[in-house]
Amino acid sequence: MRVLLFALFLAVAVAALETEHFVITPDDPTLAKYLEDAYSFYVSKGLSPAPPCQGDKYRVYYNQSLGDVSYTKLGGRCVLEVDFGRYTRRLVFHEVGHVFLANYDPDIYDYFWAKEAAPEGMASVATGVYYFPAMYFSDKLYSVNPFSLGEDRVYDWYKYSAAVAWHLQQASSWESVLKAFLTRSGAARLYVQFLLALAKSVELGGVRYEPERKAVTLSPGPYYLYLDIPGYSAVYYEFTAPTGLVKISVDDPRVVSNLLLNREFEVRNGTLLAAFVNNYSDTVHVAVTVFFTQLRTYLAGGRYEDGKISVNLCAELNGVKINGVVKVNGSEVRLADGCGVYNFTGVLRPYTLAVEYGGYAAYVRLNLSPPALAASPSRLFLGAGGRGYVNVTLSNPNPLSLVCFLNAAASGVQFNSSKVAVPPNSTTVFKLGFKVVDKVGGNATVSCGVANATVPIYGLSYSLSYDLDSERGVLTAYFGSEQRSYSVGKLPTDVELVYGGYVAAVVHVEARLSVSVSSPKLEGGLLRYVLSVAVVGPPWAKFSGAASVDGVTRGVYTGGVLNLTVALRPGERKRVLVGVGRLAEWVSLEAPEVVVKVEPLGAVVEGGVARILVGLRYNVEVSSPPPPNFDGALSVEPLQGGLAVVSYRYGENVTVVYEGRAAAAVYLPRPNVSLLLVEGTVRPNNFSAVFKAVVSVCKPSVDARYVVEVGGRRLVVNVPRGGCGFNFTELTWHSAYGPVLNVSVPTSFGPATAHLYVPPPRVEARLLNWTIDKGGESAFVELRVETPGNYTYVVAGRGVRGSASFVVGVRPSGGVATVDYGFGALSFTRPLAVVAAQPILAEVGSSAHMQIRVEVPQGLYIRGVLATPWLSREVSLGPGVYTESVPVDTSGRPGAYEVEVKLGPYVNRTTVVLYKVELSLSAPRLLPVGATAEVQVVGRVEPAAPARVAVRVEGCGLSRADVVPLNATLRLSSNATCAARIAAASNSTSAEATVEWASLTAGLNYTRLGSLRGLPIFPVGGLLAVPLLGGRQVDGRVEVVGDFRRLGLVNYTIRVTYMGVSNVTEFVGFAVPPDAYTAANRTYGLLPPEARPYYRYLLERAVATGDWRLVEDLAKLYSEPPTPLTLAARALVEMSLASGREPNMGVVETLRKVEPLLLGVAGGFLLALLRRL
Repeated sequence: MRVLLFALFLAVAVAALETEHFVITPDDPTLAKYLEDAYSFYVSKGLSPAPPCQGDKYRVYYNQSLGDVSYTKLGGRCVLEVDFGRYTRRLVFHEVGHVFLANYDPDIYDYFWAKEAAPEGMASVATGVYYFPAMYFSDKLYSVNPFSLGEDRVYDWYKYSAAVAWHLQQASSWESVLKAFLTRSGAARLYVQFLLALAKSVELGGVRYEPERKAVTLSPGPYYLYLDIPGYSAVYYEFTAPTGLVKISVDDPRVVSNLLLNREFEVRNGTLLAAFVNNYSDTVHVAVTVFFTQLRTYLAGGRYEDGKISVNLCAELNGVKINGVVKVNGSEVRLADGCGVYNFTGVLRPYTLAVEYGGYAAYVRLNLSPPALAASPSRLFLGAGGRGYVNVTLSNPNPLSLVCFLNAAASGVQFNSSKVAVPPNSTTVFKLGFKVVDKVGGNATVSCGVANATVPIYGLSYSLSYDLDSERGVLTAYFGSEQRSYSVGKLPTDVELVYGGYVAAVVHVEARLSVSVSSPKLEGGLLRYVLSVAVVGPPWAKFSGAASVDGVTRGVYTGGVLNLTVALRPGERKRVLVGVGRLAEWVSLEAPEVVVKVEPLGAVVEGGVARILVGLRYNVEVSSPPPPNFDGALSVEPLQGGLAVVSYRYGENVTVVYEGRAAAAVYLPRPNVSLLLVEGTVRPNNFSAVFKAVVSVCKPSVDARYVVEVGGRRLVVNVPRGGCGFNFTELTWHSAYGPVLNVSVPTSFGPATAHLYVPPPRVEARLLNWTIDKGGESAFVELRVETPGNYTYVVAGRGVRGSASFVVGVRPSGGVATVDYGFGALSFTRPLAVVAAQPILAEVGSSAHMQIRVEVPQGLYIRGVLATPWLSREVSLGPGVYTESVPVDTSGRPGAYEVEVKLGPYVNRTTVVLYKVELSLSAPRLLPVGATAEVQVVGRVEPAAPARVAVRVEGCGLSRADVVPLNATLRLSSNATCAARIAAASNSTSAEATVEWASLTAGLNYTRLGSLRGLPIFPVGGLLAVPLLGGRQVDGRVEVVGDFRRLGLVNYTIRVTYMGVSNVTEFVGFAVPPDAYTAANRTYGLLPPEARPYYRYLLERAVATGDWRLVEDLAKLYSEPPTPLTLAARALVEMSLASGREPNMGVVETLRKVEPLLLGVAGGFLLALLRRL
């Protein structure tokens, strides 16, 4: 039992190996060492790993069945496990790189090339094995956009580790570099930096790599390049030029270079290594111009003023200053000691000056741009009297001096303008004086030439608190959200407001006393006056002080209006002194005598009484007037406010007398009553009407209200003074009918009368329709009635006003319809109709209909039975031509038949012919795509008749429907695999057929030994092709073009032909000797893990190139018995493979050849030794 427990303990101990940071299952000390080495190295580079998802150590599993596959599983921001198949030190460093990168990856689900290039670059720098970076340069991947490679090109992602490794080699701390590579934008930025650096070659692991360059020798003048550069890729050039100036112009800003673009630079008998890099995701089509010249030109200052430009231009040829005439943009300029002046006009913008001399040309870029102008203070608060300075800062960014006129403009502000000058590439501050001359507002525009700035100008607001007793106050000025206070003394005065280094305004403050006197009011025998006292000053000022009358304080004034009272006797005069603080004003008062008068205001006339509203008006306001007393009034009703209602007997003229002191006349005109006809109804025996009775009154002397009785109804008329008023009501009146009628209506002001003339109406008639049905006959007649005047006439039981038409029904008798409308009668006769039927030609057993035509004349309507031998149908027909479709019985024998059609008394006879059709389809079943199918419609007719059938085709994009004669041929074709259904049908018989088009392909049979780069690996000469139509083998012809004995990458062209249609298939794969390939794979399994990656590379190279010598030698070495020297040779081979080098098979072969000799010598020594013993 103890032995068993010890064995179990040993099994557990062997199953897993635990290190400081990893748990490796099963135990593998080499793998454990590689893991810890990688962890320590990356920590030394300033990196931190993502934590394990469980526990504090990373779970690592070693499973040889995975082959060369290794991977790291992540659980979000933590590591689940790391799995290895066959591994190398570099591969272990790669997977540990994933562990560290997971801590910095912002989006682990965004899987793109840098996610594999980054850990591979880390592993390359850490181990010194640059396996994939070397492939980057051999495959020229700098010309391929890495972002365009999907996950099907992951193998190429590893090769872009060259860019990552280059950046890491130069960084002491790797964190910022790797963080950038883990985002698409950062990866693009760093990769473009790498492409630019590659222009002059880069060094990786002690090996210098250079891109493929195109060589160009520059001569004076332009050299043009037209490049198509894929996204995030580069093209490289080598330019050779003597001493001179070079300018490289690129017309697309997305293209960058390691050389200076769009600006001149000097080259001295040398070589320029240039990179043109697309710093964008899509392909760009760019034009590049390389201009070379030996003529050097430059600027030496100048001047710009009001559109006039003077440029001091200097030139040298091969380093010697020019003395003579050069041409600048076609104009001659004389140079002395290499310099001269070129004058031209224009605006401030970039210019190109083309300089020509002695057959040489050069270009000077004169970059002119508008100056910048700034003003301080940036805003002004101004009012009347404001003055000061604005500090104007002018920045001249140009290589020329700038001269301009400094000025400003603003509403209500005057500025002191001046001419100023600013040196090249400098900034100068100027003082611009101003003063307020009028009302300000809006903005001030400060300008100097083309430069300008806007200074907002704001008005000021004020508030003043002033004590009139002490004559002291405080003025508060508001500058936007800021406020400042200023002292104010004795008024009037001017206050100067200083703000921000300038005088914002000069405020004038004064005050005066305003006293207004009210109208007198009679109260207790005295006339009382109200004195309204106010201090008048600026609207923003608030004044206060003691208020007095004749030196006696009567209150305190705090603003607004203060009311004081003074009482006088009627007819008295007096002068009073009113004061507030130290302000005073004399006021003269004169009390009037009291006078009263009568004023009529309105009247009501009703029942012979006029009730008049009057007002007693005094020349002064009265608090409590005495009771009124009127002479000759029926009654008096006093009201408030000096008003009273006085009643008199009605008359058109009424005089109102008040206590014999005052009188007034009132005019109340008599109402006028008129009768207006609204509606009259005329019947042969009586007349009835509705009248509108209108009561009107005009021009009373007061607003009046009349109440008038009209025909027993009470009307109220409101009339404005001097105007007119009216009201009305409707009355009904009846009498016997006559052409002349007299109307009379009683009113409270006498009878109202009217006279009417009522003539008889005029009537006409018209037949509208005549109807025949089972119940008999009926007719409808339209009556047209015209009546005069505003009367309604009752004609044939209907009311007509003016003119009207209406329809009446009549029951005809004996074919005649008579209309009696009371004043006469009209008669109408019945219209006639025609019925016709069309002959029938139909197939036996088919569906057929007989078309029946009925012509009905205008005004006739027939409701009856349309009878045929097969069907009787009720119809309802009106005027016009009608057709009726009646089904025909076609179940009889073929032949001709006569039939009868009847509608009421109308009869028609016609002919019906029946025929029989036999039908079938002839069509091929299966064809190759592109072949034409001929489909024949076969049939015959009995008895002979011109018959056609309907044909419908569905499927293959050939859908159509048509009608064709018997024995016709259809031609159908399809360029795609599909099936078409053809159906032909007459009225009683049908036929169907199906035509199928299938793909003509080549069926490939071969033994698949494996795959490389997505292509199959198969035995050489082991490919067989057969023709297939829709997956079924057919008797066709097969041609295979290619070399069946060639090893490596092969390409066969296979042509299949069947029924005149051909199809070509390309087959690409790797042809290998099967025995050698099998032996090589067996050898792969015998190698240690660290030797397998490079051996796999040698095996893939043999598969791809067809050169199997080295792989066969290695397979032979591992297939021989394990003798001592064979094992030594294997060890040498495995050391070379583990270091990424090809084995020296010469040494291996030498060991194998000397092995028999060495074994023989050793055997001889052994035999001699045995003999001595």
